[in-house]
Parts: sequence; C-alpha cells; structure tokens
Amino acid sequence: MGIDLPAFEFLLKANAEFGDFGSTVVLGRQRLLMRDENARARFGAVLERYRPDLSLDDIADENVDRLISALGGDPYQVMDNSAYEGAQVIHDLNEPLPNELKGKFDTVIDIGTLEHVFNIATAMKSVAEAVRVGGQFLCLNIANNHLGHGFWQFSPEVFFRTFSPAHGFEPRLADLYYQGAFHPLRDPLTIGQRDPIKTPGYTYVTFGARKSEERDMFAEGWPVQADYVAAWTLFQVRSAEREGQMETAEATLRDALAKAQENPAYMVALASVLRRTGRHDNEYSELIGRASEAAPDLPSLLNELKASGKSGTAAEQPPLPSTNRIDVGPVSLAIGDPRIPEKTEDALKRGRYEFKEREIARRMLGKGDRVIELGAGMGVVSLTIATLVGADAVQSFEANPVIIELARENAVANGLPVTFRHAIASPQVVAEQMPHIEFFVLNSFEASSTRQVSPTQKAIQVATTSLESEISIHRANALVCDIEGFEVEIIEKTDLSGIDKFILEIHPKIIGLDDCVTLIDLLEERGLILRADLAFGDVIAFERGAKAAEMGGGALFAALDELEALIRSKETDRAFAKVAELEDVINENAYVQFRIAQLEQMAGKDSLLRATRSAELGSEDFLLYTHLAGQYAVLGDKPRAQSALDTLNRLFPRSPSIPALTDRISKLI
Repeated sequence: MGIDLPAFEFLLKANAEFGDFGSTVVLGRQRLLMRDENARARFGAVLERYRPDLSLDDIADENVDRLISALGGDPYQVMDNSAYEGAQVIHDLNEPLPNELKGKFDTVIDIGTLEHVFNIATAMKSVAEAVRVGGQFLCLNIANNHLGHGFWQFSPEVFFRTFSPAHGFEPRLADLYYQGAFHPLRDPLTIGQRDPIKTPGYTYVTFGARKSEERDMFAEGWPVQADYVAAWTLFQVRSAEREGQMETAEATLRDALAKAQENPAYMVALASVLRRTGRHDNEYSELIGRASEAAPDLPSLLNELKASGKSGTAAEQPPLPSTNRIDVGPVSLAIGDPRIPEKTEDALKRGRYEFKEREIARRMLGKGDRVIELGAGMGVVSLTIATLVGADAVQSFEANPVIIELARENAVANGLPVTFRHAIASPQVVAEQMPHIEFFVLNSFEASSTRQVSPTQKAIQVATTSLESEISIHRANALVCDIEGFEVEIIEKTDLSGIDKFILEIHPKIIGLDDCVTLIDLLEERGLILRADLAFGDVIAFERGAKAAEMGGGALFAALDELEALIRSKETDRAFAKVAELEDVINENAYVQFRIAQLEQMAGKDSLLRATRSAELGSEDFLLYTHLAGQYAVLGDKPRAQSALDTLNRLFPRSPSIPALTDRISKLI
C-alpha cells in the first residue's frame, strides 16, 4: 500500500481545504512511492505548488509518517487488522467499531483500503464513527479500470450518500483523478440525476467531508441512489396530481426540497404545482430562476413555464386544465406543445401513439434486460420501457435536436431519468468512416430520417457513435429500433451477437417489401427469430432461441403484410382466405386477432370472439376496448359494455375521447 503521486496531491489539496489534520489515523501502513529521481522531481513539483514552505527533505521517508506530521497530523496512528506492519490501532473493518474508537480522531484517512474490505457497509459506518465532530474523513479509492485489484471499484455516489448531511457530514472535496488531473464531481442529489462518467485508463475517486454533528449512521435506512429517490418522489407527486390531491403533491415536493435543496427537478415540479393552483407569486418566479441557474440546460424548464413566470397574475393565468397532460400507458405526457404535430397529438389522445412498440415491449421486456433504443422521438417508448426494466437500464439515441429536448422533458416529468443522447448510433464500420452523418429534418419529427424523402427537409450534421461499442459499454441485451429506413445499415453491418431481443419498426414503404423480407431472413440466419405472436404489422420482434415459423420469418412477415393491405383496402373475401391460411400461426397474436375482428365487423360478421381473444391475450389497445364497449352496447349487454369502459378509464384516465365515447355508448344501451 502506498501514496503515489495522485494520492500525494490529494492529501495536499485536503490540507489546504481543511487545515491541520490534528489527531490522525491512517487505514493501513502507507509508504511514500518516490522510487527514483524522476518520481522525486514530480513529487517535488506538486509539493512546491501546494506547500512551498516545505521541501522533500521535510517529508521524504519510506513511510508517510513525516508527511502526515508536516500536514499537522499529531498524534498520528495506523489502523490495521493485525500488528505485522506496526499498526498501533488493531481493528478488523469487517466488524463494528468498538466504542473506545468512536469519535477518537480529527482525521481519518483511507488511501486504497476500503476497496479490500468485504463488508463495505460496516467498514464505511466504522470510519465515519471514528471521526469526531469538527473532524474530517479523507479518501482516495479506485473507480474505473482496476478490475481485480480489490473487492470493489467505487462509484462516487457511494461517498456522497454515506458521508452526507443525513449522517452528519458536509462534503467539501469530490473529484475523479485520471490522465494526470483532478476532475470535479457533482452530487447526483443536487443535479437531480445520475452523473455517469466513462474514463480512459486508471481512475481514482477522491472525497473529503467534514463531520458537523453526531448522527447515527444509516439510522433512517440504507442509502439509495439519488435518481431512484427522485424517480419515486416525482412518481408520488404525479400520482397525487392525477387524483387532484394538489396539497399532497405540494407537501411531498416541499419535503423533498428540504432534503435536496438544490435539486432542479424538484424546483420545476413545485413550480408546476404552484402554476396549476394559480399561485404565480414570488416563490414561483424564484423557483424557476433557481432551477435555471442550477441547471441551465434542464429539459423540464418548459417555455410555457418560463413565460408564465415572467408576467401575469394568478387571476390572469388560471390553473392549467387537467387535459394539459395525458396518460399513454404508464407514462404521463404534456400535450398542446407546438413541437408536437397535430396528427401525433391526436394519436396521443386516442392512446394509439407508438402503440405497437409499447405493446410488444410490455410483453417482451422486464427486469434484468438492458436496452438501447435507436430513434427516441418524444420518448414515449423509452419511458414505457423504463417502467419495465428501470430507467438506468435504458439508453436512447435521437438525431433530431428539437425533439430530443421534448423526450428529456417527458423523462423529468415522469421521474424516469433515462439517458437520451443526441447522436446516431451506427455500425462500427460506418462510425469509423463517418464521424458525422447527414440527417434530414421535417417539421413532422416522425418523418425525419437519414434518407432525404422530400426537398423541404433541412439537412443537419449529427455525430455518430459505434453501436457495437455502445452495446458493450451499456451491457445491452435488447435493441429497439425505429429509424425510418436506417435499419438496413444496422442489420446488414452491425455485429448483433450480444443482442437476444430486438424490437424493430421496419419500413416497407421506404425500403421495399423485398428488402424487408431479406433483412428478416438475415436476422434469422444469425439466430434472432421472428416471433409470430409479436408481429404487429410493421413493428416486429425477434428473440434468440424463439420457435421459428415453418414458412420462415421473411415469408410470414410478407403474408401478414399482405393481410394488412387486404384489410385496409376492404377486400374482405381475399382477406378471409389469407386469415384461413395463417390461422395456425396467429392464434397467440393479440394485434392480428383484433385486426381480424375489425375485418369481421366490416363484413357484417360477429367480431366479438376475435376481439375477446385479443383482450384475453392482454392487449391494451384503446380501439379494442372501444370496439368491445360498442359491440356489447349494441347487444344490450350493459355490464360488459361498462367493463370495457372501465378498462379504458383505467388504461387512459385522462383521455379526452372517453367522456364522449361513454355518452355515446350509454345512449345505445
């Protein structure tokens, strides 16, 4: 164990921040690693920068005794679990700290010991308890790229959450050290989300906190990552708002802000509550201003919030109506935003927006899956998936610089801190050759693409990143893809051997049916099998190890695509013939069962059997339950009609379409 150059500089930084160390204990016998003249020169340069009053002769020794003494560490002792290296304090950090060591030291220093202690929670509790009030805990431990060195590599947040105000500590130093420099860290509790950092080469996390008061460590429970706390809190707030319990929502946010006073997501959420309850007062403006200052790029600072905070009174600006947000499955979304095309907003109101992707994801993905999404749009699918697998397990890419901001705003509003990246994840061979790709933007963001389909599209340059690298770094096993034709390059050129689940919107109108069939067959050759039960029109799903259709995935897709075309063109006889041909492979497909029900209704046949089958398979299709409610109403079956309406209200509690539908069906019964 030893003090290398980064650890040496960290101790000097800590001395400048906290002053003389006072009564000091160092975990483990530490040696000063100045092995040759080159190292000695580097140590000397650092010492000159921080303590020009000292020379290397003042501190140079095999051990760090003289260094600690020069930094005001007196008396100085070493703690270890045996005396074989001359430790004066014998204690195994896997075990609770004895009472005689609690509050004994002004400074506790850990340079690379905690990573070797298996019972890490007990060890951290013990070193915190060893610091007396007014003293400090200082540590440098391994973060990235030291796999195998010890038991653990540390995320900075474990120190922020342990040596925190909740436990009587005030963090004063927090940095990552890599490539010869210290890089400041932010507390995730303050910024309202995780702060994931990829670093080249060996990386240390350094941390220093002063103990301001004596508190029982972990008395209120084990630390939880800040983004989870924020997600749960904002979910509680959102639930209270849905029930009209605005006082509860406000109280929850005020309690959260008391514990995390600089969290901009809480500030914006509280400002939103004040706005909806008509209180555009000084507090509202202050919250918006503080949030803007804390996070200038915070997506949830909506333009309408900013505008309403600058002028007007509560009387002039009444609370927002409940229809300013709408629920799409488990996700709450703002509507009435100028960035959302009218057609898209209509689909949102009818629960149909990205319906197929959401339905397939709900059936296919769950805890343990790690997902990369290509083509985030406004984030509806990303956030739906986050409710299934966890927000930290979702990384989404979007090339459109305008709509990605809407996705980020939706993420904050739902308390789901999904990572949205403005980049095009491309096959590695493409990314290596083309650091940027031309992306063509339309006002209707759904039609924006790497392929120019209209002269009115505006071309922008978007950075690329290697999809293979992103899959490896994120440890992704699932891929979701809606990229308007770029799926050709992804499937043909990307190594997808690590992917075992793939949800794909494929585009026959852009790339042609024959190419769609070719791509599907190519995926099946690589072991990703088309799932017949999850072929929802142009959105399809593949799974490694799934049972293959006898006719092959490409042929099955072509047959289902033909059935869709026949239903749309109302060629009922040919459509029913195609249904008979496919009957054996579509019985478990909720989407196709409802499409056949619609075909039967079109032909004047009884559609309830197929529609009921779709419901039995777990469909949450808005149109399905509308269909069921209407059919039962026509039959005079009030209980079942009401049951279908109840399901609609449960799935889409704020849909503006349901009251009119309820009124219409009530008149039929």
